[in-house]
Formats: sequence, structure tokens, C-alpha cells
Amino acid sequence: MGRVLAAACRGAVWRSSLVLLVWAMGALFALAFSLSAGHWLDLALDGSLTTATLLRDLDANVLIELWRYHHESLAQLFVIALLLVLTNVALGIGLNAGLAGTTQDPGVAVLPREFWRRGFALYPVCARLWGLATAIVIALLAAITVTARLLVRWLSESPSEMPYYYIYGTAFVLAGTMLIGLVTVHDHARIYAARRGVGALRAYRWALWFVTRGDARALLLAVTLLLCGGLVWLVYQSLATLLPPTTTFGMNLSLLWGQVFLLARAFLRVATFVAESELQIELPE
Repeated sequence: MGRVLAAACRGAVWRSSLVLLVWAMGALFALAFSLSAGHWLDLALDGSLTTATLLRDLDANVLIELWRYHHESLAQLFVIALLLVLTNVALGIGLNAGLAGTTQDPGVAVLPREFWRRGFALYPVCARLWGLATAIVIALLAAITVTARLLVRWLSESPSEMPYYYIYGTAFVLAGTMLIGLVTVHDHARIYAARRGVGALRAYRWALWFVTRGDARALLLAVTLLLCGGLVWLVYQSLATLLPPTTTFGMNLSLLWGQVFLLARAFLRVATFVAESELQIELPE
């Protein structure tokens, strides 16, 4: 496992241009929504002091007032946000397709032009994989939620309150474990489709076998990378508390630190694809 993680770090460093590309795409959509929200606030509040207050503190009372007196124009902001989310999802499919297609050769740097070429070539199969994976996640989460609610209703006359917490706690753990496994299967399906040139269903079936029975390190790697992401988040949150955005300098420094965190996430995403590709290369078909 250590060798795979080392190869992942080296692969992400060799593909630093792709790390910057993934970061830039995320920052672009965040900037677009920030500008849209800021413009709407200026129009709704006429550039009042409340606008500046919201930049430093998301006061719930102010947000309630905005919804109460400006909900008609706020709907326009929701539409803009929805369009940005849909665009981000569509572009994200292409980004992940490009990553899946450019992590097959360890130690080889890939130019952005080649990244986009492979991403567009793999886009149809990765779009179908995304739809398949999303449908499976929604169906299983719905099944877990409905089962938990039925059990709670069945035990509603119990004199103890503990079964309620046991049921929902178990459902939460089960849903979290399921999501980790399905995300891992989805990643390996995209990589396998890029490596073998197969369709979405065949790639997903193979990835499901690979994660559950093919290589025990697949889930271990997913948990390890998840813990690495959690560690990065803890470091970010710990240092962010030392940067109070009460001054212009502090606000700018806080925004800069946030971008460093997003850059670390992009690095981890590229490293994840490299590590998962390394596992598949080691296992013959």
C-alpha cells in the first residue's frame, strides 16, 4: 500500500498542470457564483451596510429578512445557482474522464491538450457511468431511509428512546460505508473503461467485482485517501480560525488560504486516480 501511495504522489506531482486545471475549474465556478450572489445583494439591499456584514458573517436574521422581503428576486439567484451546478456537473464528468484517461502511464506527464482530447473521447461512456452510479446511490439511500423510518414507526410505542438512535445511527453508518464503496466502484469503472475501451455496464460490473473480490486493497486505499482528505480539512479549519476576516487584509488572507485548501483537494483527486490506476495495472485481466 505504501508503494501505491508513493506512486500516487509522484504521479500527481508529474501531472501538476492537471492539478492546476482541476483547481482552476472549481475556482471558476465558485467565483461565478460569488459574483452573482454579490451582484444580487447589491441590487436587493442597495449596497447597504448589511451587504458588507454578510461578507463577514452569515447572520441568520439577515438571511430570513432577505427571504421574506426579496424572495421573488432571490428565485433568480437560485436559477443561476442551479445552472452553475448543472454546468459544473457536466464539466466535472469531462474532467474525471480526462483524469481516468491520462493516469494509465505512470511517470508520464500529460499536456492539457491531450487531457481534453482523451476526456472528450471518453465523455459518452463516463456520462453513462455517472448516470448509472447516481441512480444506484439514490435508490440505495432511499431504501435505507425508508427502512429506517419503518423500523422507527414500528418501535414508536417502545418505552425506551434508544432504539430511535440505534436505528438512525446504524442507517447513517451503513449509508456512509455504502457511499465510500460506490464511489470507489465508480472511479475504478471509469479507469477500466478508459484502459479497456469497454461500455459503461461492463466497466461497472468489472469494477464492482474488483472492489468487492478482486483486490482487497481497493477499499483500503479509498479509506486511506479519505482519511488524508479529512486530515487536510482539519489542518485547513485549524489555521482558518486564526485568520479572522474582520479586516481587508484578514479577509484576503482567508480567501487565499481557502484556495490553498482547494488546490490540495485537486492534488488529492489526481493522486486518487493515479493510485487506483496503479492497482488495476497490477491485476491482470
